Amino acid sequence: MHALYTNLKSQFNPLASMALFISFIFSLPLIYILIRLLANFNSLSSKVNFSETLHAFYNTMTLGIAVTATSLFLGVFLAWLIARTNIILKPLLQVLIPLPLAIPSFIIASTYIIAFRPSGSVYSFLSFFNLNNILAFEGFFGCFVSLVLITFPYVYLPTLARLSMLSTNAEENARMLGHGIFNIFYQVTWPQISNAAWAGAVLTMLYVIGDFGVVQLLGYSNLATNIYANRLASPITSFMLSMILAIAAILIVLIERKYFAKESMFFDAPGGKSKIININKYKYFAAAFALFIISISLIVPIIILIEWVYKAAIYEQAGFTTLGSFSLSGELLEQVGTLFNTFFIAIITGVFATITMVPIAYYVQRHAGFLSNIINGIITSMFAIPGLVIVLASVRFTLHFGPLEFLYGTISVMIFAYLITFGAQSLRSIFAGISVLDENLEYLAKTLGANTWKNLSKVQLPLLLNPIIAGFGLVILSTLKELPVALLASPVGFKTLATDVWIDYEDAFLGAAAVSSLCLISLSLVFNFFLVVRTNKYKNVSS
Repeated sequence: MHALYTNLKSQFNPLASMALFISFIFSLPLIYILIRLLANFNSLSSKVNFSETLHAFYNTMTLGIAVTATSLFLGVFLAWLIARTNIILKPLLQVLIPLPLAIPSFIIASTYIIAFRPSGSVYSFLSFFNLNNILAFEGFFGCFVSLVLITFPYVYLPTLARLSMLSTNAEENARMLGHGIFNIFYQVTWPQISNAAWAGAVLTMLYVIGDFGVVQLLGYSNLATNIYANRLASPITSFMLSMILAIAAILIVLIERKYFAKESMFFDAPGGKSKIININKYKYFAAAFALFIISISLIVPIIILIEWVYKAAIYEQAGFTTLGSFSLSGELLEQVGTLFNTFFIAIITGVFATITMVPIAYYVQRHAGFLSNIINGIITSMFAIPGLVIVLASVRFTLHFGPLEFLYGTISVMIFAYLITFGAQSLRSIFAGISVLDENLEYLAKTLGANTWKNLSKVQLPLLLNPIIAGFGLVILSTLKELPVALLASPVGFKTLATDVWIDYEDAFLGAAAVSSLCLISLSLVFNFFLVVRTNKYKNVSS
């Protein structure tokens, strides 16, 4: 105990106080949920249907495991094709494969729901094969397909980055010893890339169990839909389900760190020249497969959205237009304000995330110990908790906590929920930058008379500019697509592109929903391209 006290005392300084205060603010949503549950502990058994809760939990985990397993296979396979084979159209595929990250999952779900209906284009195509009455895009099947199509890049990107660091010497040696391609992958390649692949799989799992838009649209009952359904009628039920979801998310992260986040193996020194496997005629089939995945996850939804706009503008078909006539120019004009709101809230969130995460990242990286581990654990664990849980707790907290009641229904709550949900993305990016800084520069600046502030502003921050900008951009990209926070915390009259799409779709104004969706996708694609594609330079991936 004395050693722990001594360790804490040695770590405590003004920077530590700031980091500790910020981490406490980040933990407030979970603290509030826990307090509410403890205050109503005796009435939980009468207010909560445990059989329904168990069923919702089972559905959540089943969908999460199925999507994660499929995305893991798909992401690793596509990364291996790009990094290790002579697949055709490689430069184009490298750009296109990660882009489904830019499309919100609920937009993909909404496009395919309509396409699979009797008047839809997919339904008409399936009718030629008498499959129109067999395949219905709803329930588990619809959620599974929608979520796989937008989560496989979470696995693909880190796996491709890892493969690009490895030479193929060990693989070539195994091939000369007579081992087949599958055996080589399992015994040589996989042990070296598994760490990166599992990290992407965990991100996928966390995304799926916290997703609200897809499961709500497709009528799949899980923890997220039950939280939303009970938020007004039975808040205590929502809080209990939220805590279950939060615990499940944190356990997933802990299990990954315990059993899967092991140091990757190197069978030879990284950085050697990679030899590309000639897959002969299969390079055409491989490219066709990759293009098929890109088409159904990116191109087809965009085409369907354009079709909605066309039908609304040209034919003014019932179900595609708003009340009265549809004017494309009028819809685009209306989107100007919504686009500004969306961009404004994303920029503000990114700025706050950067301001709060820089001191935390610097403290944690420079002062290893018990206190820094606690601070890092709190911030990081918030990213594992679904946005629906955080925004519900944030809204309720401001509503019932007297001193902060004036914030209820304001944009402050919205920014706070976004910050708690996505702050860890900025933190991890800045971590990566600080970890490679030469500490001798700091000592040198001090010997030249620079105080702490001057050292940080003149020496450290300029060197951290790139990772800070990367973290800033990741927070913006995530904020643009987030639906639950915008849906539950938006002030009255404050519309974002995400809420605009959701409301127009629920009101069956598909033309207007399509315009909002295309604006949101365009904005997300720009950020996704420059922050994900352009910043990933794969040195050993031959074109």
